[in-house]
This record gives sequence, structure tokens and C-alpha cells, in this order.
Amino acid sequence: MLADDKTRDEVRTIREQFQRIVSIVRRAFRHFGKGCILVIIGAALSVGIALMRQRVYISETVILYRQLISTSYLSGDQTQVFSSQNVGRRLQEQLLARPRLEKVIEEFKLYPKIRAKFGDIQAVDRMRKDVQFRIGAGDTFHISYKGYTPDIAK
Repeated sequence: MLADDKTRDEVRTIREQFQRIVSIVRRAFRHFGKGCILVIIGAALSVGIALMRQRVYISETVILYRQLISTSYLSGDQTQVFSSQNVGRRLQEQLLARPRLEKVIEEFKLYPKIRAKFGDIQAVDRMRKDVQFRIGAGDTFHISYKGYTPDIAK
């Protein structure tokens, strides 16, 4: 008798399958209003949160660096090999050097709260987090800065 029940459940007629689909659709429409209310509430919350958060502006520049051929390279003395990785590391070290960043922070009066509370060293560390340096394809280097106003980012 158990085998007959299993085969009966597995083999359904087209009418039974259609009735099952219709009952699922009816249940879905019965709860359609609740679903719409949840979607509207979620959309309103996400827009509200997006408007309350502080905007972030990013300023980016691309530098193209080309190494000129030196006379030592032409004469066969290849003691110094210049690659974009080596040049990129040197440029990144120069860009993120503390004295250079301190001058920029002083000139544009950046991070006044951090400077007042913790000092210039913490302000420089914060600026290092906001400055991004990427080595691009070929001889290009991408430098970007993340600021909270368009003028500061510029």
C-alpha cells in the first residue's frame, strides 16, 4: 500500500498541477500588498541613509613617465635597469613622504579636528589613507585623493 501512495503522489494529472499553480498564485496575490509595503519601506530607508551619509569626492590624475635613453645604456653598460615598478615605488615614496604631506596639510588646512586633537603625525597618517597610488599599464601612474568637499578633493 505504501508503494501505491508514492506512485499516486508522483504521478499527477495536468489538472492537479494546474490547480496547484493557481493556488500558489492566489496565495502570492493575497500577500502582494505586504510585499509592496516592505519594498517601499526598504527603499525609503535606503534613500534616507544615503542622503544622511557624508559625500565623498575623488580627484584623480594620471602621470605618464618615460625614461630617456642614457649614454651608459647605449655604450653597453647596463648596470642600472629602470622598470616601471622601480620608478613607481620611488614616486610613491616621494608622494607619501611626511614632509611633503605636512606641507600640503598646512597649506590647505586639511584635517583640522585631527590636528587639534592628535597632532600633525596623525593627520599625515590620515592623509596617507586618503591618497591612493596605483601603477598602471606601461609607464602610467594613477594618483587619487578622497576628500569630503569638491574643492578639497580638487
